[in-house]
Amino acid sequence: MERRTVAAVRVIAATRTHGTEPVVCRIWLTDNRTVTVKARVKPIRENWNMKYSATYVLCLLRGSGVKPQETVGASVAVVAAATPNRPPTNLLTVLDTEPGSGIDFAAFNDCLYRSMSSAGWLLVIDVDEIVVPRRERTLIALLTAMRAAYNPSAKAPSAFLFRNTFFYMHWETRRWASPHAIKNRSKYALRPRDAVELGNHFLWEMAPGVSCVVVDRTAHRWAEELMQRITAEKTSISKTCPIYSHNL
Repeated sequence: MERRTVAAVRVIAATRTHGTEPVVCRIWLTDNRTVTVKARVKPIRENWNMKYSATYVLCLLRGSGVKPQETVGASVAVVAAATPNRPPTNLLTVLDTEPGSGIDFAAFNDCLYRSMSSAGWLLVIDVDEIVVPRRERTLIALLTAMRAAYNPSAKAPSAFLFRNTFFYMHWETRRWASPHAIKNRSKYALRPRDAVELGNHFLWEMAPGVSCVVVDRTAHRWAEELMQRITAEKTSISKTCPIYSHNL
C-alpha cells in the first residue's frame, strides 16, 4: 500500500515501455468487497528505452471507497484487464530473450518494497563488491554514525551514495587515478521506507521531505598521508640497508 506520494496500491510489473494499453485493478478486500479502480502505468525510469521494461502499476484509491489505512496483504489481488479476448503472453519468455529488458530493475524495486516493513537499511551493490568502513566495525554502525552527525536530526539524510573504485588484477590494465564520477557505477545505502524508486547506480526518487548525501572522498582521505609515511619509511630503511636502497 502506497501512502507517501499518492493513495494507491503499488504493483511492480513488466510491460512495454511505450504504448501501454489501458489497465484497471480489481481489488478483493477482507470484508468480501470487490472494487475495480483506475490504474496508472508508470515505467521505471531506468529503462534504457528498451521495448520492455520494469513498470509501476498504481491502483488509484481516491474516490473508490477504499481507505489507505485499510489492511491489505495476501487478501488483495490486482488484475490487469486490457483486451480480455487476446490470449495471454508469456512475458517472462519475452524478457529472457530481450537483453537489458529491465527485469533486474523490477527486482531492485521489488526488494525495496518487500524490505520496507522489516529492514532498517538496504545496501544496493553487486555480489563481488564491498563497502569497507574506516573506523566503525560494521556497515550499520557507519551509516548510523553518519546519519547521527546531522543537526537537527530532522534533516538527517535517508540515503548515502558511494563513489566506486575498481581494483583491477592485471598489470597491463590501465588504472584510474580517481574514483568513478557520481552516478557512474556508484553504489548506495538507504532507509527503505524513505525511498520510492531505485536505479542500478543511484536512487531515482526519494519520498517527500527526505534527502540523499553523496559520500565523495571520505574513504580516500588517508591516501596522501599513507604515501608520505611509506616514502619516509623507505628513506629511513635505505640509509641502513644498501641492498634495499639499490632496489628502490
